[in-house]
Amino acid sequence: MKTIDLSTSQNATITYELAPLGLRILAFIIDAVLISLMVGLLELIINLLPFEATDFLEYLLIIPLLSFYSLLCESIFSGQTIGKIALGLKVVKINGHRLELFDLVMRWAFRMIDIWFSAGSIASVLIVTSDNNQRLGDMISNTTVIKLRSGMSINLDDLLKINTLQDYQPQYPEVRKFSESDMLLVKHVMERYQRYKNMAHKQAVEECAIKLCQEMGVRETPADSYEFLRTAVKDYIVLTR
Repeated sequence: MKTIDLSTSQNATITYELAPLGLRILAFIIDAVLISLMVGLLELIINLLPFEATDFLEYLLIIPLLSFYSLLCESIFSGQTIGKIALGLKVVKINGHRLELFDLVMRWAFRMIDIWFSAGSIASVLIVTSDNNQRLGDMISNTTVIKLRSGMSINLDDLLKINTLQDYQPQYPEVRKFSESDMLLVKHVMERYQRYKNMAHKQAVEECAIKLCQEMGVRETPADSYEFLRTAVKDYIVLTR
């Protein structure tokens, strides 16, 4: 399993799993099926129209759909097509910066070489052999595709090595308002601080603790921000399992 570290705007680093070739192909197939259904529906509607303008409407509607589907979707959904959304995949910048339209245009332009002209062979070889699972379009635009969903429950449990919590009394019941993705972010912040104990990651831990306190209505942030986050994660596991 390949992973990538992406920096947030708070200088914290979050580790994501890179999308493997198989999942990217499956997302492509889902998109292809969806496009086929939309094209079929448009063809049916056009053929039912009472006037002779089928060729014009095909050029106006169907060809742009076939050509610009991925670019349009990734622009609207911030790096995701319908297939990627279904499988929990997303295009991201390797440097952690926000995706720009130019990045998406470059990825889309090189689909001609990566996928269409080579029947997907160039994209497949590069995704499998490159360090960050990048096809040519990804390399040019400095992007890659990550998995947004991973084994969150298992990872949270592993974090604290919890064996039995039947007698444990949670200190912060308000933690239940958070989602697993929220607590996974907390976990990543804690992990990065443990791995790289520098001022940037210490600040990220403190800011994360302040944010949790604000959301939960805790009046004072505990002196030990890391232990507070650890307790919050532990409470979350107890209260939501």
